[in-house]
Amino acid sequence: MLNGLKLIAVFKTIRGIGTLSLAACLFWLSQQDLFLIGESAINNPYIKSILGFAGVSPTWLSRLTEFNILGLSVLALLVSILRFSEAVGIWLDQSWAEWLAVFTGLIAAAYFSWVLMGGFSWITLISLCVSILVILYLLRILLIKKSHRSFS
Repeated sequence: MLNGLKLIAVFKTIRGIGTLSLAACLFWLSQQDLFLIGESAINNPYIKSILGFAGVSPTWLSRLTEFNILGLSVLALLVSILRFSEAVGIWLDQSWAEWLAVFTGLIAAAYFSWVLMGGFSWITLISLCVSILVILYLLRILLIKKSHRSFS
């Protein structure tokens, strides 16, 4: 039982590191000349393919301002703090962290479902399945804990 929780905590930590990296990149980007970066990004076939893979259109990208990007950076920073909090709490077998992970997992599952309605993607489908499995596992752990408290 605890090995599964440790694995989820490691998974949350990895996602927290990724989100923190995104926050740092967005902060750096907010300090740059967006017009020059946008021009070079749109003309670069590799960056165009990455943006297309991420579902970002060049027209949407061109409408972003430095303030928008800075706001996204702050949002990514807050999400990374949330992920690290979940990871530490789950590692220490805290019920509040497991409930928080269930809640954020439900939000992620709803988002992945919404994205799948717009078009099929294997990565999105796998992400949805992993989110659902984590939610079900955490709910099982929480039910076991509740039944142990009832008998004590």
